[in-house]
Amino acid sequence: MTHAGNVLLSRGGELLAAFDCDESLRDDARDAVAELRRMGLGVSMLTGDGSERAERIASALSIEARSSMRPEEKARALESLGQCVALVGDGTNDAPATAQAAVGVAVATAGSTTRGLADVALLEADLRQLPWAIKRARQ
Repeated sequence: MTHAGNVLLSRGGELLAAFDCDESLRDDARDAVAELRRMGLGVSMLTGDGSERAERIASALSIEARSSMRPEEKARALESLGQCVALVGDGTNDAPATAQAAVGVAVATAGSTTRGLADVALLEADLRQLPWAIKRARQ
């Protein structure tokens, strides 16, 4: 899945540059979601991103998504997902939910606050480490 978008840069009303940005779904996201499902785990997305972007990603991964969520809303939403929820966070806005989750997981690119509150830190920016870590923990 690729999404193109435009970013315009101007100063004083004068257009200085136009950037065409492509955004691709990472292969490791597809692989990680597929492996988590094979393990019998459910996958949902809680995001602060707008509904269009969230729906595009959720559709590509065949998962449920809740969009336009503030950090505190993500933390409250965990209660409705069940008792043993792992939350994977990659930004500072994920810190409250990471702390609230039964297991908070910070990806390598997560902000320092989120990493500090996480129970587990993925040392590489590869989401396929998550199912691997769960399998090791179960052993």
